[in-house]
Amino acid sequence: MAISYGCIYFASDAVSDAVSAQITSDMSAGLRKQVKVKFTINPVVDIQFWKEEPAHMDSSQGPWSNPKVYA
Repeated sequence: MAISYGCIYFASDAVSDAVSAQITSDMSAGLRKQVKVKFTINPVVDIQFWKEEPAHMDSSQGPWSNPKVYA
């Protein structure tokens, strides 16, 4: 199972490049399915990632597959 890093969104927001959210702790299969259907992991929206001019910004704002890719 891959772990994604980014911000959580409602799946109904239909953000491009969304990754299904997954619970990695010990929860019921029903709850895991509800989370996977209802939520996605998407780009980070924290201001520190968006404060530069668009031409100078890294084009990848997430979601990332692991912390090393983020750094």
